[in-house]
Amino acid sequence: MSDFADRLIRLPSSELKRRLTLRGKCRGEYQTSSRPSRSDSELLDYIRQNDIRSRGDLLRLRGPTDPAPYDYVKMFGSWSEALSKARYDTEVGFDRHYVVMSVVEFGLWTEKSYISARSKRPDVMPSLYAVKKEFGSWGVVKDLSRAFSLKETMAVYVELRDKLGKKPTMDDCRRIKLDIGMAVKMFGSKKKFDQFIASMEEII
Repeated sequence: MSDFADRLIRLPSSELKRRLTLRGKCRGEYQTSSRPSRSDSELLDYIRQNDIRSRGDLLRLRGPTDPAPYDYVKMFGSWSEALSKARYDTEVGFDRHYVVMSVVEFGLWTEKSYISARSKRPDVMPSLYAVKKEFGSWGVVKDLSRAFSLKETMAVYVELRDKLGKKPTMDDCRRIKLDIGMAVKMFGSKKKFDQFIASMEEII
Protein backbone atom coordinates (compact mmCIF):
# COMPACT_ATOMS: atom_id res chain seq x y z
CA MET A 1 0.00 0.00 0.00
CA SER A 2 2.85 2.41 0.76
CA ASP A 3 3.91 2.61 -2.88
CA PHE A 4 0.52 2.26 -4.59
CA ALA A 5 0.60 5.88 -5.77
CA ASP A 6 3.94 5.28 -7.48
CA ARG A 7 2.64 2.12 -9.14
CA LEU A 8 -0.53 3.87 -10.32
CA ILE A 9 1.30 6.72 -11.96
CA ARG A 10 3.45 4.30 -13.98
CA LEU A 11 0.45 2.49 -15.54
CA PRO A 12 -0.07 2.95 -19.30
CA SER A 13 -2.61 5.70 -20.03
CA SER A 14 -5.19 3.25 -21.37
CA GLU A 15 -4.90 1.01 -18.32
CA LEU A 16 -5.05 3.94 -15.93
CA LYS A 17 -8.24 5.19 -17.56
CA ARG A 18 -9.79 1.70 -17.52
CA ARG A 19 -8.99 1.02 -13.89
CA LEU A 20 -10.32 4.32 -12.66
CA THR A 21 -13.58 3.72 -14.56
CA LEU A 22 -13.64 6.99 -16.39
CA ARG A 23 -16.83 8.37 -17.86
CA GLY A 24 -16.52 10.31 -21.06
CA LYS A 25 -18.71 13.26 -21.80
CA CYS A 26 -21.46 12.59 -24.28
CA ARG A 27 -21.66 14.98 -27.14
CA GLY A 28 -24.28 15.30 -29.83
CA GLU A 29 -23.37 14.67 -33.41
CA TYR A 30 -21.59 17.49 -35.18
CA GLN A 31 -23.07 18.01 -38.60
CA THR A 32 -21.17 19.84 -41.28
CA SER A 33 -21.27 19.80 -45.03
CA SER A 34 -19.15 22.86 -45.86
CA ARG A 35 -15.91 22.19 -43.97
CA PRO A 36 -13.83 19.03 -43.59
CA SER A 37 -13.24 17.49 -40.17
CA ARG A 38 -9.68 17.82 -38.88
CA SER A 39 -7.58 16.11 -36.26
CA ASP A 40 -6.21 17.98 -33.25
CA SER A 41 -2.73 18.11 -34.80
CA GLU A 42 -4.12 19.52 -38.07
CA LEU A 43 -5.97 22.25 -36.19
CA LEU A 44 -2.85 23.17 -34.23
CA ASP A 45 -0.70 23.13 -37.37
CA TYR A 46 -3.08 25.62 -39.00
CA ILE A 47 -2.43 28.05 -36.13
CA ARG A 48 1.33 27.57 -36.30
CA GLN A 49 1.64 27.76 -40.09
CA ASN A 50 -0.38 30.97 -40.27
CA ASP A 51 1.21 32.51 -37.18
CA ILE A 52 -2.21 33.08 -35.62
CA ARG A 53 -1.99 34.88 -32.27
CA SER A 54 -5.62 35.66 -31.51
CA ARG A 55 -9.19 34.71 -32.35
CA GLY A 56 -9.37 37.89 -34.44
CA ASP A 57 -6.40 36.73 -36.52
CA LEU A 58 -8.18 33.44 -37.20
CA LEU A 59 -11.40 35.15 -38.29
CA ARG A 60 -9.53 37.55 -40.58
CA LEU A 61 -7.32 34.92 -42.22
CA ARG A 62 -9.59 31.90 -42.58
CA GLY A 63 -11.28 30.97 -45.84
CA PRO A 64 -14.72 29.31 -46.20
CA THR A 65 -13.35 25.80 -45.66
CA ASP A 66 -10.65 26.66 -43.10
CA PRO A 67 -11.00 25.92 -39.37
CA ALA A 68 -13.37 28.14 -37.41
CA PRO A 69 -13.21 29.08 -33.69
CA TYR A 70 -15.94 26.51 -32.99
CA ASP A 71 -13.71 23.72 -34.32
CA TYR A 72 -11.10 24.60 -31.70
CA VAL A 73 -13.62 24.91 -28.88
CA LYS A 74 -15.10 21.54 -29.84
CA MET A 75 -11.69 19.83 -29.92
CA PHE A 76 -9.84 21.56 -27.07
CA GLY A 77 -12.53 22.94 -24.80
CA SER A 78 -11.74 26.60 -25.46
CA TRP A 79 -10.02 28.81 -28.01
CA SER A 80 -7.44 30.02 -25.47
CA GLU A 81 -6.48 26.44 -24.61
CA ALA A 82 -5.99 25.59 -28.29
CA LEU A 83 -3.87 28.70 -28.81
CA SER A 84 -1.76 27.92 -25.74
CA LYS A 85 -1.21 24.37 -26.88
CA ALA A 86 -0.26 25.41 -30.40
CA ARG A 87 2.19 28.05 -29.22
CA TYR A 88 3.78 26.43 -26.19
CA ASP A 89 3.32 22.66 -26.02
CA THR A 90 6.33 20.64 -27.14
CA GLU A 91 6.78 17.07 -28.22
CA VAL A 92 8.96 16.10 -25.24
CA GLY A 93 7.85 13.19 -23.07
CA PHE A 94 4.92 13.93 -20.77
CA ASP A 95 5.99 13.85 -17.12
CA ARG A 96 3.07 12.60 -15.05
CA HIS A 97 4.96 12.85 -11.78
CA TYR A 98 5.77 16.53 -12.45
CA VAL A 99 2.11 17.35 -13.09
CA VAL A 100 0.90 15.49 -10.00
CA MET A 101 3.51 17.05 -7.72
CA SER A 102 2.70 20.51 -9.14
CA VAL A 103 -0.94 19.98 -8.14
CA VAL A 104 0.15 18.90 -4.64
CA GLU A 105 2.82 21.57 -4.07
CA PHE A 106 0.84 24.53 -5.35
CA GLY A 107 -2.64 23.38 -4.31
CA LEU A 108 -4.00 23.25 -7.86
CA TRP A 109 -6.98 21.08 -6.94
CA THR A 110 -9.41 22.49 -9.50
CA GLU A 111 -9.26 22.89 -13.27
CA LYS A 112 -9.66 26.64 -12.79
CA SER A 113 -6.63 26.90 -10.48
CA TYR A 114 -4.55 24.76 -12.84
CA ILE A 115 -5.49 26.91 -15.84
CA SER A 116 -4.55 30.03 -13.85
CA ALA A 117 -1.14 28.59 -12.97
CA ARG A 118 -0.63 27.46 -16.55
CA SER A 119 -1.38 30.97 -17.85
CA LYS A 120 1.44 32.33 -15.69
CA ARG A 121 4.00 29.68 -16.65
CA PRO A 122 3.03 28.09 -19.98
CA ASP A 123 6.70 27.32 -20.57
CA VAL A 124 6.86 24.79 -17.73
CA MET A 125 3.29 23.52 -17.30
CA PRO A 126 1.47 21.38 -19.90
CA SER A 127 -1.88 22.61 -21.15
CA LEU A 128 -5.04 21.32 -19.48
CA TYR A 129 -5.87 19.61 -22.78
CA ALA A 130 -2.57 17.70 -22.69
CA VAL A 131 -3.11 16.76 -19.04
CA LYS A 132 -6.62 15.44 -19.68
CA LYS A 133 -5.48 13.58 -22.77
CA GLU A 134 -2.73 11.85 -20.76
CA PHE A 135 -4.73 11.03 -17.61
CA GLY A 136 -8.22 10.70 -19.10
CA SER A 137 -9.93 13.28 -16.89
CA TRP A 138 -9.20 15.92 -14.29
CA GLY A 139 -10.75 13.61 -11.67
CA VAL A 140 -7.95 11.09 -12.24
CA VAL A 141 -5.32 13.82 -11.80
CA LYS A 142 -6.96 14.89 -8.55
CA ASP A 143 -7.17 11.33 -7.18
CA LEU A 144 -3.52 10.62 -7.99
CA SER A 145 -2.49 13.92 -6.44
CA ARG A 146 -4.42 13.13 -3.27
CA ALA A 147 -2.74 9.75 -3.13
CA PHE A 148 0.71 11.30 -3.41
CA SER A 149 0.05 14.09 -0.93
CA LEU A 150 -1.23 11.64 1.69
CA LYS A 151 0.73 8.49 0.88
CA GLU A 152 2.73 8.42 4.14
CA THR A 153 -0.38 9.08 6.22
CA MET A 154 -2.30 6.41 4.32
CA ALA A 155 0.50 3.88 4.67
CA VAL A 156 0.54 4.25 8.48
CA TYR A 157 -3.27 4.30 8.60
CA VAL A 158 -3.55 1.06 6.60
CA GLU A 159 -0.90 -0.58 8.77
CA LEU A 160 -2.91 0.38 11.86
CA ARG A 161 -6.13 -0.87 10.26
CA ASP A 162 -4.56 -4.23 9.47
CA LYS A 163 -3.17 -4.50 12.98
CA LEU A 164 -6.52 -3.70 14.61
CA GLY A 165 -8.56 -5.75 12.14
CA LYS A 166 -10.96 -2.86 11.64
CA LYS A 167 -11.07 0.72 10.39
CA PRO A 168 -9.25 2.86 12.96
CA THR A 169 -11.28 5.46 14.80
CA MET A 170 -10.04 9.00 15.33
CA ASP A 171 -9.12 7.95 18.91
CA ASP A 172 -7.15 4.96 17.56
CA CYS A 173 -5.18 7.34 15.36
CA ARG A 174 -4.55 9.80 18.17
CA ARG A 175 -3.21 7.02 20.38
CA ILE A 176 -0.35 6.38 17.95
CA LYS A 177 -0.01 10.10 17.18
CA LEU A 178 -1.24 9.71 13.62
CA ASP A 179 -2.77 12.95 12.41
CA ILE A 180 -5.40 12.27 9.75
CA GLY A 181 -6.99 15.70 10.09
CA MET A 182 -5.69 16.90 6.73
CA ALA A 183 -6.93 13.73 5.01
CA VAL A 184 -10.39 14.07 6.54
CA LYS A 185 -10.52 17.73 5.53
CA MET A 186 -9.39 16.95 1.99
CA PHE A 187 -12.06 14.29 1.45
CA GLY A 188 -14.82 15.94 3.47
CA SER A 189 -15.22 13.19 6.07
CA LYS A 190 -13.45 10.18 7.53
CA LYS A 191 -15.96 7.91 5.81
CA LYS A 192 -14.97 9.29 2.41
CA PHE A 193 -11.30 8.95 3.33
CA ASP A 194 -11.87 5.25 4.10
CA GLN A 195 -13.79 4.84 0.85
CA PHE A 196 -10.93 6.41 -1.10
CA ILE A 197 -8.38 4.04 0.43
CA ALA A 198 -10.64 1.07 -0.36
CA SER A 199 -11.04 2.20 -3.97
CA MET A 200 -7.28 2.66 -4.37
CA GLU A 201 -6.64 -0.84 -3.00
CA GLU A 202 -9.12 -2.26 -5.53
CA ILE A 203 -7.32 -0.49 -8.38
CA ILE A 204 -3.92 -1.96 -7.54
